[in-house]
Amino acid sequence: MRLSLKELSYHLEAELVGDGLVQIDAVGPVKTAGSDTITFITDEKHRTELEKSEAAAVISDKRIKACRKPQLVVKNVNEALIKVLNIFAPALKAPQAGIDPTARIGQNVKIAQTASVGPYVVIEDGVEIGDESIIGSCCRLGQNSKISRNCRLDSNVVIYHNCTIGNNVIIQANTTIGSTGFGYFFIEGSHRLIPHNGTVVIEDFVEIGACCCIDRAKFGETRIGAGTKIDNLVQIAHNVHIGRCCLIAGMVGIAGSSRLGDGVVLAGQVGVVDNVEIGDGVMAGGQSMVSHNIPSGQKLFGSPAVERSEAFKMIGMTRRLPKMYEQLKELGRRIENLEGTVESHRRLWWVMPTTAAAAVFILAFFLSPLSRYVLDPHEYKIEQIVRQYQDGDDNFYVSSSSRLEDLHSGKTVFVITDIAQAEEIIAANQALSKDSFFIISYKDLDRLRRSKAFEQLSFITEVDVEGTELIVLSTEKQRIISKPKV
Repeated sequence: MRLSLKELSYHLEAELVGDGLVQIDAVGPVKTAGSDTITFITDEKHRTELEKSEAAAVISDKRIKACRKPQLVVKNVNEALIKVLNIFAPALKAPQAGIDPTARIGQNVKIAQTASVGPYVVIEDGVEIGDESIIGSCCRLGQNSKISRNCRLDSNVVIYHNCTIGNNVIIQANTTIGSTGFGYFFIEGSHRLIPHNGTVVIEDFVEIGACCCIDRAKFGETRIGAGTKIDNLVQIAHNVHIGRCCLIAGMVGIAGSSRLGDGVVLAGQVGVVDNVEIGDGVMAGGQSMVSHNIPSGQKLFGSPAVERSEAFKMIGMTRRLPKMYEQLKELGRRIENLEGTVESHRRLWWVMPTTAAAAVFILAFFLSPLSRYVLDPHEYKIEQIVRQYQDGDDNFYVSSSSRLEDLHSGKTVFVITDIAQAEEIIAANQALSKDSFFIISYKDLDRLRRSKAFEQLSFITEVDVEGTELIVLSTEKQRIISKPKV
């Protein structure tokens, strides 16, 4: 399909800025978009790439003043992107209603006239298939299972007996619903399978990716709540209950009888142990292991999973262990040398308390602020500057650097990677009646000078961090000393 930009603006209900006669036949990302392609911008960091892009036009949520390309301005870029992708999707032949002659149909089967049953499908006794549902080639539907209306089962999907699939459900290729769960008892020298006599219920508007497995319950049901979306290669064990509108990313494993509330998000490779309850709106970062009950609204990370900020602190401390280990070895050698100076065993009564005192000194050293000054002098300098100028709820923004990897960021200290955000930062802080402080390199200062934000900043002081000169700028006018020499 090929549309003019003006025609596309009607489909998206967008404001057209620029030439509406430009022809569009595809949508793509900023870096790879071609001359007949429309691209999209969802955040500020991609706007610099837009200048180099060959895209014919751009979709954004507000007018881009410096952009010479035609623009479609919409309320929600992601919503507009979905519409555009659907418009330019490949034109595939739609399945025809009816039953392919190669399909094998059991007894007492009910198939709606508008449903489509593809080649080599096996439908066992008592199955029901609703209006406009599509059963792809080589699928197998077990006895007494029910597929409701407007569902799509791609090739090789297996639905075991007595399972129920709601309306508007999508199940991609090679997924299995209702397989026997992994449950065994060790009896008389061997593992014996526990019968799983329950079922699986998939509620409306659920989407399940390829190569997933959802096990049937031992008794009762395994249930997937309405609107939940499940990625490829996900394992959901027996008797699991997943709430509404959850997002389950690839390679997640959820063990038996766990319960997830509504709106839960599990990132890639998250594991959930058996019999765990996870509250509404919980988010778990990639490769986390949820091993205990989690209240609603928490954000988790790590294995075992803990509150995200706590997990990041633990990671930071772990990264410092090699350095601390070498320092402890050096202190140990010094203590050994000190012990070697003892003239005779007759003075052992003096050596022992000295060794104990040295150990106490080492512990006190690592617990005191002095350790920060010795071990991480560059971060210590920045933290001292923050303490010196912090007189309330001022916010400090520090340019990211390998020398600042362990900077102890509090509620008012932030490490930034893009100094171009300065204008938005200043505007946001002024709206909240807060002052902004920027601790940046002269390299970043040169970029900042080209923005309007520079006019709102005053020079405070300079600081040397391991040979790199950093400057402190602020929006707080009463501290004006002079403009930096650049």
